[in-house]
Amino acid sequence: MGSLGIVTTRGRVKKASSKPLFCGSFNTGGVYTAAAPKAKKIVMNKKRVNLEVGQKFKLKVKKIRPSKAKKKVVYKVNKKGKSVIKLTKKGVIKALAVGKATVKVKAKSNKKVKTKVKVIVRETVVTPTTAPTGVITVAPSV
Repeated sequence: MGSLGIVTTRGRVKKASSKPLFCGSFNTGGVYTAAAPKAKKIVMNKKRVNLEVGQKFKLKVKKIRPSKAKKKVVYKVNKKGKSVIKLTKKGVIKALAVGKATVKVKAKSNKKVKTKVKVIVRETVVTPTTAPTGVITVAPSV
């Protein structure tokens, strides 16, 4: 009886499907499913991100403990950081202005589990192009 279904008072299963059945007793008449474990720890791909104005970076969940917990998370920016970065629901950060921001990441399966990612935005570095040295041009004399 490795199926999900409704267990009757006589111990028979109705409306069976391919999902596993977890049942403590056959005489209750309820529907039983095995729940996914709640997240206990989140590890992100970066703890600190350095960006230049205009650059983008995607935050990703590297791993989550226990490993069978869902990797779905919610991203939020602190109030001061909203003028510095733009953050999407999928975790893409776009640097808007010079400054610092903190992104809070919470697990959807357990709101108590959270982590922070620090974002530092700097000015775009423009390297000046120089003319080749050592070349001397002389105008011909008339």
